[in-house]
Amino acid sequence: TVSETLGVNPYLIWWANDSNVSYNGTVATLTFTVAENVAPGNYPITVSHYKGPKGAYVDGNDCNYDEDYTALGLTYVNGALIVPSQETPEVSNALSISGMEETAEAINFTANVSSSNVEGYVIVTRHSETGAYVGCDIYEAAERIPVCVAKDCKTAKVMWWQNFSSMRLMADVIELEI
Repeated sequence: TVSETLGVNPYLIWWANDSNVSYNGTVATLTFTVAENVAPGNYPITVSHYKGPKGAYVDGNDCNYDEDYTALGLTYVNGALIVPSQETPEVSNALSISGMEETAEAINFTANVSSSNVEGYVIVTRHSETGAYVGCDIYEAAERIPVCVAKDCKTAKVMWWQNFSSMRLMADVIELEI
C-alpha cells in the first residue's frame, strides 16, 4: 500500500501479512524524472520505519515484527537523487582506457587521465543487463589508475569528476561491455 498522491512528504510504502513471510530482496525501486530547471546537487532520499500518527512508534515494537511479535531487524539504506551539472566538459578526451585484461572473475584495465590538472575522482559504476545500478568504485584522480571490475555486471561506466559538490564531468564517459 502506498500514499494516495505522489506529492505527499513523507511518501509511505508499507506491507502487511497475517503470517510470517521469509523473503530477502528489493521492496521498492524508485524512478525519478527531473525537471529541466532543477539546480544541480544532491537531494537526499531517506528511508525509515513508520513513525505512527504521532511520530512515536518504535521499530520492531510498534511496527515491523513477525506473527510472534518478534522484531524483524530491518536495515534501512538512505540514498540521494544526484542532479549533475549540465556544463560541457572543457576536456573531452582526457580519459582513456588501456591494458584491458580479462580473468574468469573480473576485467582489469588502467584508467588514464591526461591533463595538466589531474584532480578530482575517477568513478567506475557497474550496471546490470537492465541498466540498473549494481555498485561503484571511487578512485582519487591520477595519471594511471589500476581498475578491477568484477563480472557482477553487464556494463561499466568510467567517469572523471572534478569533485562531488559540483559533480562536473572533466571528460567524456567511457562505457564498457563486461
